[in-house]
Amino acid sequence: MSASTSPATLLYPGGTAGLVIRVRNDNHFPVTIGAVVRTSKPITTDPAHSGCPGSVLDTTEDDDTFDVNWHLAVGEDKTFTLPDAMRMDVNASNACQGAAFSIPITITAHSG
Repeated sequence: MSASTSPATLLYPGGTAGLVIRVRNDNHFPVTIGAVVRTSKPITTDPAHSGCPGSVLDTTEDDDTFDVNWHLAVGEDKTFTLPDAMRMDVNASNACQGAAFSIPITITAHSG
């Protein structure tokens, strides 16, 4: 399985946005994703916004875990959104305007 992430809408200081997760099932069997977890790796910002640290973002879940029940067929590509999953710090600087963020996650899945 492979996945990529990005905020679903524009974030602003003190605001929240959904987290868009694109997943591909490369397995030879269908899978069910049961959890999405924000890892301890740092959130990164695109090179054009180097003055905006990824640390201005956090998840809206205290334990960084989102329980889901998503199904993917063999070879299927799908996009899911976790509504209001990310929050931007109220003190985020103007350097963050228009920034693109990469948010490291792990997914827990099982066959079926």
